[in-house]
Amino acid sequence: IALIAIGISVNDEEDKIDALKGLGKRNPLLAIAGVIAVLSLAGIPLTAGFFGKYIVLADAWREHSTLVIIALVNSAISIYYYLKVLGAIVSKSETEQAPIKLSFLTTLIVVITIVGMIGLPFIIPFL
Repeated sequence: IALIAIGISVNDEEDKIDALKGLGKRNPLLAIAGVIAVLSLAGIPLTAGFFGKYIVLADAWREHSTLVIIALVNSAISIYYYLKVLGAIVSKSETEQAPIKLSFLTTLIVVITIVGMIGLPFIIPFL
């Protein structure tokens, strides 16, 4: 959801990673959400993505260890591509761009998504 909000907000008629450059200055909340979303996709510990991958792969290990090893190698390779996106989000833009203003509802959704991506691992035991 965070990456969708970023895509809609950044819409510069450009579908390139370079369109994310300068996002930290244009809207810090979207930049934080983007960084956390990409870290979660990469499966970095303490994010919902890590716990999701861990639960699935730990359960699959018993029956299909070869498949789990392939999935782990795939995850390691994907981190390279995620680093490109992270680099674009935190880098400066070559041109001056207008700040991105978000509506209240979009801001609320982004904040809830951030809390979910970081807080989900701590909420799961109570569910």
